[in-house]
Amino acid sequence: MRKMQTDNKKKKIHKTYLYLKKNVFFGVFFLIAIIGLILPLRPKTSEIEKRELTHFPKFTLASFLNGDYFSGISTWYADTFPFREALLAANSGLKNLYGLQNEQIVYNSNKVGDEIPEGGSMVVLETESTETNTPDTPAQTETSTLESNTAESKSESGALESTRTETDTAADETAGQTDESDGQAVESTAQSDSSPQPETYADGAIHNIPEASGDVYVSGDTAFGIYYFSLDGANAYIKMIDKAQKRLDGVANVYDILVPTSVGVCLDENAQKQINSSNQKDAIQYITSNINALNSKVTTVDIYDTLKNHNSEYIYFRTDHHWTARGAYYAYVEFCKARGLTPASLSDYETVEYPNFLGSFYASSNQAQSLKENPDTVIGYIPQSTNDMFYIDENQQTIRWRIVNDVSDYSAGSKYSAFSAADQMYAQIDNPQLSDGSSCVVIKESFGNAFIPFLVDHYAHIYIVDYRYFRNYAKYDNDIYKLITENNVSDVIFINNADAMTNPNQVALMSAMFD
Repeated sequence: MRKMQTDNKKKKIHKTYLYLKKNVFFGVFFLIAIIGLILPLRPKTSEIEKRELTHFPKFTLASFLNGDYFSGISTWYADTFPFREALLAANSGLKNLYGLQNEQIVYNSNKVGDEIPEGGSMVVLETESTETNTPDTPAQTETSTLESNTAESKSESGALESTRTETDTAADETAGQTDESDGQAVESTAQSDSSPQPETYADGAIHNIPEASGDVYVSGDTAFGIYYFSLDGANAYIKMIDKAQKRLDGVANVYDILVPTSVGVCLDENAQKQINSSNQKDAIQYITSNINALNSKVTTVDIYDTLKNHNSEYIYFRTDHHWTARGAYYAYVEFCKARGLTPASLSDYETVEYPNFLGSFYASSNQAQSLKENPDTVIGYIPQSTNDMFYIDENQQTIRWRIVNDVSDYSAGSKYSAFSAADQMYAQIDNPQLSDGSSCVVIKESFGNAFIPFLVDHYAHIYIVDYRYFRNYAKYDNDIYKLITENNVSDVIFINNADAMTNPNQVALMSAMFD
């Protein structure tokens, strides 16, 4: 009898447990569903990803019938779910509990870049018009090879150290010199016994090779954006630079700086091949050699080997796709050589630091825990002449700003905006210590922001144009020739990163300014 009562009691407890378990599950399920339907809780922007989130789709009969309307609702629901960033962070933390994840592809689009033509000869599209494609023009496919003067690629060099540090004192002592051997690429071709031996550098490249390919590769505490070469984009860029110089012939000198991204400089070549990342040295060589063959009046500034030689230093962020101010400094040194200027040493500048920066790679890696635990530090070098500038905002109003701005209170994902007022349609710097009328226009995307502060001490006036937004500046109506001639500008400096220089849409925006 007692045993029967005990069994009945156990069954009752088990039944109660199942009842509670079922009700808790459905209660949580419905609670989440209700939260998801509360519109005021839905975010409109992502602070970490620095983008506007998906809008609720507009109803049309066509989209309703073909299913796009409901697909759009699904995308909107997922992209704007309440507390999305906290949930993503929790998901990343949960995955981290599985154990060490030293190498991982966190997003896989299965892309493959175009083959980079060998030997430097330009490959063009048979049906391509002589004008640069507009942003909406589809890429064409048929190709033929044209003969052109070629320039031999320099061999990659140099052994590298495993640590990169922003406080490398050796660079401070040598980088500001104007000697021809300083800061230049170290060639690995054989030297005769009588020739002076080239300087060697420590190898800071990461050699980890992943098992698969994708768009963002995380190796330990460092992330890389995988580079896909576009032949259409490269050819469009070559012709755009030629077009710009011819438009400015006799008016201003044209300089072109192509900036490799971290994957091409700080990741071992074998690892790059394994993740299907195109060779940026070859891509840049293809573009610059063809620019030089097409138009000898353009001065191309080669910075790839210089950055490669310094890749043991902190020249790229680990959690963001940009270079650091130190990386931009080495590009500035090479520009000074090409322009005939004397570069300052890093030790000449007042230095500021803004820690806890988690950039674009952190966002696009689903907030990888290894990146979160090792945030970047934004280090800025304040110009000696002035730290004042102004920019034009979206309301066409003049806003006074700082060239290197204090971003201590900015969000973790926004600290790169410390440089040059970030991405404005138009900005200007006037140097009160120079009255010689020297001036330049910098045509750039965001990589140019960290480069501009180093130019300040060399020019009386710097006019900054972000070609992605310049068309919105009513004063010039996208006519950069008017800006250049109106202000008697002597130097026009293009500075673009590897992704931008082979993006047909972005190249078209640059080209349109010279129509």
